Amino acid sequence: MYSIEEHIFFIKSYYSSNQNLKHILAEYGITFNVKRNKWPSKNVIIRLVKKFEETGSVHNNKKGKVGAKRTARTPENIAVAQ
Repeated sequence: MYSIEEHIFFIKSYYSSNQNLKHILAEYGITFNVKRNKWPSKNVIIRLVKKFEETGSVHNNKKGKVGAKRTARTPENIAVAQ
């Protein structure tokens, strides 16, 4: 839902503000001109930081992988299933 630029902002702000989530959200509102009711929850930032610490990436690895896996009913697949 948030852009890569916003993800990077959250990570940098988290470490530069000594993990002060209220400060991060206030700066986010100012920097990206977002009203308070559209700010992410504190848990969103915490999960993003945890993901960054585990993987070293802020990219959305679920993008394009939503929904059921596509299958095809080809003669080869039918033969394998029998």
